[in-house]
Amino acid sequence: TANEIRTMLEHGIKATVNSDDPAYFRAYMNDNLLALQQEGSFTRDEITQLTRNAFDIAWLPDAQRQQYLRTLDQYVAQAV
Repeated sequence: TANEIRTMLEHGIKATVNSDDPAYFRAYMNDNLLALQQEGSFTRDEITQLTRNAFDIAWLPDAQRQQYLRTLDQYVAQAV
């Protein structure tokens, strides 16, 4: 639930939001993050942290991870 995810973030746990088999469950990443924001009143910073966490724990070469994180930071900085 949203409260559990928020509690994990508050305790520094690298919580993430995922989409398992999105075609079957009809829940893609953006849909899941949007639902969390709407139902749990998550802030932009909290949604951004969840997204950062996903890149932080992904099995990616560090250079690629850093590029994704820079792109995320640029996107958030430009978002209204």
